[in-house]
Amino acid sequence: MLTGETAHVANWPGVTVELKEGHAIHHGKRIRFVDLPGTYSLTAGGAEEIAEAVARKFIVEGRPDVLVVITDATALDRTLYLVVRAMELTPNVIVVVNFMDCARRRAIH
Repeated sequence: MLTGETAHVANWPGVTVELKEGHAIHHGKRIRFVDLPGTYSLTAGGAEEIAEAVARKFIVEGRPDVLVVITDATALDRTLYLVVRAMELTPNVIVVVNFMDCARRRAIH
């Protein structure tokens, strides 16, 4: 937990569609963290249309210093599309691959 904040989330479209914001102090500097709605795309039009629009608007208009995209190692075909779209909007993208343990158990390489 970076900021001590908690939120209720679920893994289906439309549940978490707003930004969540928290702050932390690191080496005397205040850092703002903004958690965007979970989505597999930044192109509005699917079941996650509201979440996609919220995320895209923040990336384009909020101009974050760094964008961290958390991907799913068991579904890279879906999550890497989001990485490419994010890199088209901002050059400062860090990609985190989550669920590596699940991918190993399923022999996904």
